[in-house]
Amino acid sequence: MMEKNKIWFNVFIFAFICCINIIIASDSRAEGGWYKVKWGMTIDEVRVALKEDLSEPTQLKLEEYKFSGFTIEKYSFDVYMNFDSQKRLSKVLLRLDKTEPDQYKCFLFLENALKKKYGAPSLSKHRDTSKNLDDLNEKREWVTQDTLIVLNRLDMIICRKKFSGVNLTYQARSNTGESKL
Repeated sequence: MMEKNKIWFNVFIFAFICCINIIIASDSRAEGGWYKVKWGMTIDEVRVALKEDLSEPTQLKLEEYKFSGFTIEKYSFDVYMNFDSQKRLSKVLLRLDKTEPDQYKCFLFLENALKKKYGAPSLSKHRDTSKNLDDLNEKREWVTQDTLIVLNRLDMIICRKKFSGVNLTYQARSNTGESKL
């Protein structure tokens, strides 16, 4: 009788461990994300994962947290973390430091690094409207199973002053129900 109970106990423990592993494996936060964070993490989980002091959100952007000084190679970025209405991570924006003297070189560096990691972009746009609106805009997009990645470069002239920017956005792809596409 004791031997039979021991067998059932072992079967129960094995089944319990299997269930826990299935739950962990099916956790949606284990899919997609950016750097050391996963989509669906809470603000506290993001703070722990990044070991960064995230600024508190402003009144204008209640779901946006920020930290500065994130570097990729020699380029410095401000990082904006956006959380959905359930306070779960849904979007990350990297904005190149405005003092970077060669924004275009950074854009090319990021584009090449993303091509190496994800292949050719699924969307590549170049719009030169400098004759009309004094701006130049380039956009690249990559789509993975869980993430939309968008790289943008913008050069524009306002009142004879040039403004440049490079942004890299990682955004969770959400299932919005059944799609016919």
